[in-house]
Amino acid sequence: ALWAATQLVAMPPKGKAAKGKDAKGDPGEVKVMPVPEPPPAPVCLPLSETLFKEHATERCLLLAFADPKGSYKVQARAWTPGESTEKAANAEDWETSKELALPDGKIKLPGRTFHEAKIFSFEQVRLQYRMVLSHPKEIDNQYVANWFSTPSEPVASFVDPPIRLEAELSYDCDVMPAAVLLRWKSSNMEWLRSTMTESGSSKMPSDMDGAFAAWPGLLPMKVQVRWRVVRSLPTVDEALPRHLAQGLHHVSPAIENVTKDASFKVEDEMWRFVYKEALHGVVAVFQVRVGTLYRWSPWSEESPELAVEVPEPAPPGIQGKIELQDGPEEPEASSLLEPPLPEVAIVECIEIRNLTYSAAEA
Repeated sequence: ALWAATQLVAMPPKGKAAKGKDAKGDPGEVKVMPVPEPPPAPVCLPLSETLFKEHATERCLLLAFADPKGSYKVQARAWTPGESTEKAANAEDWETSKELALPDGKIKLPGRTFHEAKIFSFEQVRLQYRMVLSHPKEIDNQYVANWFSTPSEPVASFVDPPIRLEAELSYDCDVMPAAVLLRWKSSNMEWLRSTMTESGSSKMPSDMDGAFAAWPGLLPMKVQVRWRVVRSLPTVDEALPRHLAQGLHHVSPAIENVTKDASFKVEDEMWRFVYKEALHGVVAVFQVRVGTLYRWSPWSEESPELAVEVPEPAPPGIQGKIELQDGPEEPEASSLLEPPLPEVAIVECIEIRNLTYSAAEA
């Protein structure tokens, strides 16, 4: 909410009653002095993919606000998990942020023609921002110097990339495409833990979805996977798509709800995500990145090479033995009166467990 006061009421000082001509004035009269509008609260917008590629390694945010006369500037202060919001009132903690120069000079926002969109760089990683007057305003020989907007919710100007990425083949049978189980850790787990836990407690919350949703500008809200082919396996005769044959990355659509499609295990503090779009019959490497509501992290380092191929079913120790007898041997004299024995097939019976559907048909 903005501070919407636009008038300052000057009440007469307390003291003795006036005498003479001054006593004839209207005792109910008050002096009203107009003051300027407070600065608008900036709106933080997600960085587009084009802007993110240009500023992927910078601590920056895209802010939109109405300032046709250039009267305001952006300030920021560092935010620490668990601290009181009242601390934001201390003017000494706020520092002026720097506006980044853009190639086109201006960012166009469809439908927001009355807003200006600018990218600001910050010294702080986790911060609150606000808008203040660039220059004091003089009213009746007095200055109004400290007009500012309401401080924002805490946001991250840079998102740490995932670390220790692992890729493992995951499959249930040989007739379904294989999936890839991706596991990774957060770069700054100590800070993530302190953000998600209550003040003075070290226990992680039971409702992990709610804990991440409580800080959409700070904690991971989305995840994206990309991969590239290192080489094809000799068992595959099909030609690769052109972009994969050239070693380019295949970038999958972003998953907008990371807590729904990926899981975070408190026991080992690792993320797990089952990726189902890998190409079968190749050796590939994978990368992931996570993002808040407003910006992505850089891509993680590549995973170790993984052969994306379901092995042929070959359970050990299951081999049938079939022996056929052409007929009886030379009969003895005592068995001459008995009828001849027919051809007999001797089959060794074995027990079969966990047989796949395709192997059962074979």
